[in-house]
Amino acid sequence: MVLYARPQSVRKWFGAGPSSIPFMSITIAIEGGGTRTRAGAYTDDGTCMAEAEGPGSNPCAYGVERSAAVILEVIERLRASAPGPVRIVVAGVAGTGPGTMRQALATTVAAAVQAPVLLTGDLQPILAANAGEEAAVLVVAGTGSCVYARRHDGAMRGLGGRGAVFSDEGSAYALATAGLRAASASVDRVAPSTVLLEALCEAAGVPTFSEMPAWAERHSKDAIASLAPAVIAAAEAGDAPAHAVIELESGRLAMLVAEAVTWSAQGDAPVMLLQHGGLFEHAPIYKHAFESHLAKLAPQAHLTPLALSGPRAVAEIALRPSLSAQLGNEVLRVDDFSGPAPLPPTERPGDTALPLDALDALGIVKTMLDAEAEAVRALDVVAETLAALVTRAAKAIREGGRIVYCGAGTSGRLGVLDASECAATFGVSPNRVVGIIAGGEAALRTSIEGAEDDTEAAVEYLDALSPPLSALDVVVGIAASGTTPFVHAALAHAHAQGAATAMVSCNARASSKADFHIALDTGPEVLPGSTRLKAGTATKRALNIITTGAMTLSGFVFEGRMVGVRPTNVKLRARSVRIVRELLAIDENEAETLLDAAGGDIRVAVVMHRRGVDADAARGQLEQTRGNLREALGK
Repeated sequence: MVLYARPQSVRKWFGAGPSSIPFMSITIAIEGGGTRTRAGAYTDDGTCMAEAEGPGSNPCAYGVERSAAVILEVIERLRASAPGPVRIVVAGVAGTGPGTMRQALATTVAAAVQAPVLLTGDLQPILAANAGEEAAVLVVAGTGSCVYARRHDGAMRGLGGRGAVFSDEGSAYALATAGLRAASASVDRVAPSTVLLEALCEAAGVPTFSEMPAWAERHSKDAIASLAPAVIAAAEAGDAPAHAVIELESGRLAMLVAEAVTWSAQGDAPVMLLQHGGLFEHAPIYKHAFESHLAKLAPQAHLTPLALSGPRAVAEIALRPSLSAQLGNEVLRVDDFSGPAPLPPTERPGDTALPLDALDALGIVKTMLDAEAEAVRALDVVAETLAALVTRAAKAIREGGRIVYCGAGTSGRLGVLDASECAATFGVSPNRVVGIIAGGEAALRTSIEGAEDDTEAAVEYLDALSPPLSALDVVVGIAASGTTPFVHAALAHAHAQGAATAMVSCNARASSKADFHIALDTGPEVLPGSTRLKAGTATKRALNIITTGAMTLSGFVFEGRMVGVRPTNVKLRARSVRIVRELLAIDENEAETLLDAAGGDIRVAVVMHRRGVDADAARGQLEQTRGNLREALGK
């Protein structure tokens, strides 16, 4: 995932400076929402040269840092296919109302791309590009919902769109939550029975509805909204409670649209109504219900298909200057991109009311606890990318490959710590999870001057691995700032050897050409630059997840127990006996005898008991499955 590069790299990549421009200049258009970000590169006549897509970039949901990172990522992807100089970047991004957030996002993108930036909301470009100067209303029904209206005199008005707590009428999120409430009422027998009980559980991947509240607490708005298709399918199948949900939510959104139409209209003149979003495009039952409500509430609304949408509609603001003038203060323009690139978040001062040294002991404790809580929340944002990396790491472990951590300073120590624990925890060979730190073993205890800049050493460390790096392996670079030369050199060399690569950083704008980028937006430290604090906490948790998840998917966890643990001391001997006793439902004496016969290997003991074989046969079966107990038992 390629994100933000350092200033000299950015200028080289984007070809800034007239002497380096051999190509036709291009306009880059960005459409950024809460779920995904789409981008296109266009010539002056509107021809699309390239397209790219990334995750959501709403700064209200993810923060300015991550929003900028995603936007710069998709821009950089575009540049691979459209390498000409950038004339201007125009972005329509949800959650960028007028104020400091809009200014910060536009300034960051302009400094990175070295080009002027026009920034507005996500709805204004669609409305302007399709309606021109006509009175019109745009209604969006996707993960969230919103209504935006324009009068003949140019005045604009937004309705709804304030997020899940305040509005989102008729959105996928609203359908899902209303469906969950209908199912809950059915469980309590205060509402009719509904197939939503089973359908929502299946969609969420939980066995019973009693587990849905815990699931909902753990998951994001986007994840909850992904349950909406189950509600729609139930309604299409004739389930009355599900159908009632469709009618209710489409009607609520229609009421907002009716108010917008009334506000926009001149007398009884028709008002153009533009529909946008996944519910209108992919759910005919919802679209029909909405239009039925609207026909009664606002008969003067004239449904008009969208001629332009996505990045192409956004591009019109730059390609047709009249649209930018028409939108007026709705568009922010940043032309000054000569300033220095922003510091990494971990280096910037925090926003606490008082510096740490102005607090007493209790104040220091509370301030740091609040900061650590922020670090934990940073992992929620990257959960899907982290899960993809866990899946790839598990593949490496199952197929005989390795997880190799590379880092410098605190980041390197965290990698070595996590790697060193895996042999004892999961019973794998120490060479299956390897920790490499810039400066070598001495750097575990003291700072080694210049080690993090030694790119040649990074290559030497990796080349010293036996067997050599290959496509079986996953190399994970760890760098809080995301800019450590040692780490970037290690990842580049690993990629050249065919290994999968990942970067774990605490700078959402950091540049990495790794296959996976776990960009943890931990923000400033309470002591600027001390990445052993929030960044260290978030990084350690990420590494815990990578190895624990990979080992679990690879069969080194069975029925929630560490079946690879080695009984090398009294405590671990007692734990091993307890695990055998619990897994096999036998008494302690029998568990001790069985474990001794298995040579202290829990997995061998379990196979012996459940398969009725001796220790040698059990080991043979486990060897065939690379130690995967679940597979050895045929599960």
